[in-house]
Amino acid sequence: MYKWLRIIFAVLAAVLVAACVFVAILWDMLPFWICLAGAVLFFLLSLLFKYLQEEGEGRAKSALDVAREQQEAQAATARRAETPAAKTDEAEANADADEDSDGGNAAR
Repeated sequence: MYKWLRIIFAVLAAVLVAACVFVAILWDMLPFWICLAGAVLFFLLSLLFKYLQEEGEGRAKSALDVAREQQEAQAATARRAETPAAKTDEAEANADADEDSDGGNAAR
């Protein structure tokens, strides 16, 4: 909803800025200043709705980030539970390979 309000007020602000030129040419300066004040007001409203939109999306994203962090923490815990056995097997295999390669060089 904020996205549409933001777009509408930004377009209205641009239209009023363009209309300010014609108002200044055709009428006096007082209507020009009123038109300019309206354009500034609409622009500020578009900035307000932009802020509200980003704040709403930030809350939604933060909830998704919390869920993602919980999933990553669970995955890391599961990996830690599996990792020591796997590392021990890999370390033994590497040690055997190192002994084989050192044994071959020592014989020369």
